[in-house]
Amino acid sequence: MIIILLTIIIYLIYKIYKISSKENFKTETCSSINRPENFGRGTSRNWKKTCIGNKCDEAAERCTAQLEKEKAEAEAGPSSSNNDTTTITLIPESITKYMSKGMIFIFVFLLMTVNLIALSISLQCNSGSGSIFYKLASALFAFMFGILYLIFNYYMYRIKVNNRPCVICRTNIFDLSHT
Repeated sequence: MIIILLTIIIYLIYKIYKISSKENFKTETCSSINRPENFGRGTSRNWKKTCIGNKCDEAAERCTAQLEKEKAEAEAGPSSSNNDTTTITLIPESITKYMSKGMIFIFVFLLMTVNLIALSISLQCNSGSGSIFYKLASALFAFMFGILYLIFNYYMYRIKVNNRPCVICRTNIFDLSHT
């Protein structure tokens, strides 16, 4: 059994090494004014795209096509190019990018806050039990499954079924030593 497990681990390490040595990630840059197709990062004259293998060749072709298009527009004159619409479309894209990242941070903050509240309630409810291992196991469960712990274990079981809400201490909210 151990030999089979070691064989599988060695095979997986070999595959990972083979994949990582064959194709490496590369960042393709483009010096066009407007953003080429599928280039998501960067600013004017410094657009970037992370690619691997044949995708880098496709990105280089798109960059070349965008540069040729801008060169043709510049030769045709300023009346045919419309850079104002490009600037207007890029501003909402950057706003939505930062808003989505901000929403992720807000979600993580709220999740951690709920988990810490569940941890505190778990420690407060089990402050009378003598075993430190029971307190730690309950606290770990409450922290890992915060909203579920609050709904099912505290609200549904402790309040609705047993009709015994916990006494919450305001000065020592993470009470681990009280027996």
